[in-house]
Amino acid sequence: MTGDVGITTLDVDEDTSALDPAMLATLVETVAQVDGLARRLQRVVRAGPAKGSRAASDLKNPEGRFVLVFATQALGFAVDHLRSWQLLVFGGLHPTFAQMTLVRAGLEGAVTARWLVDPRVAPDIRVARGVAAALDDYEERAKFERSANITPPPDGDTAKSAAARIEELKANREAAGLPVVRYPSTTWLMGEFGGIDSDGIWLYRLVSAFAHAKQWSLAGTDRTPRRQSHLMSGVEGGTVTASDQIVLFATLRAFGLVEAALAEIEEYCRSPSRPDRLIKRWRSPRRE
Repeated sequence: MTGDVGITTLDVDEDTSALDPAMLATLVETVAQVDGLARRLQRVVRAGPAKGSRAASDLKNPEGRFVLVFATQALGFAVDHLRSWQLLVFGGLHPTFAQMTLVRAGLEGAVTARWLVDPRVAPDIRVARGVAAALDDYEERAKFERSANITPPPDGDTAKSAAARIEELKANREAAGLPVVRYPSTTWLMGEFGGIDSDGIWLYRLVSAFAHAKQWSLAGTDRTPRRQSHLMSGVEGGTVTASDQIVLFATLRAFGLVEAALAEIEEYCRSPSRPDRLIKRWRSPRRE
């Protein structure tokens, strides 16, 4: 697109769903993995931590439950979004923009889970990260409760407002002697846990641009300019379709990261006497 402003039009009379056959075959093969990933995650949740595992050790801390709770929750949301992308692919549908929001959710859940079960950090840091995830969850819930004018439960009720949960958890963190860990941004997590040969920040920024309808996201699409006399001066119109290469790359990265995160959760819950099954092809995240 040229000019100061780009106008995107979706041409309903034009078939924009066709992909290159080789890329389509790879895409179908990739999204078909989601059922196996879902079953593996379900087994971890149902089985729980094995005796002697790092997860079992973390649970000795009164606040240790949050590590596995939020790691499996984050990955569960990631898998569910990637399943939605699978349904679109299997249905022969190829949106222009929407699949990028599904891929983005897959990336987010995977790097969050990897941060939580990170085997490189000391147990108290890992547990503190779980507390940070819980506090972030409560803080977002508190914003919702305030915006929705939800009345806090009465004193003595087993149910508590998010604000009350925050105060309680902070007190419990101090009583447990845990360090204060700040919940990181997803962009930071992508830089630390989302890379293969290079970090994942640029990819996350691109898929986020699609989610937030940024004009520059069109750099990640295929565009066919068309002369349209009715447009404003300095504005060029045209037809926009998804970029097969970028969609496939983002999908491969998301599924690879979910696979890596799942393997790390499995290892986190596994007895040390069992073989290591961590995915070796993924580079180790950097540690500050």
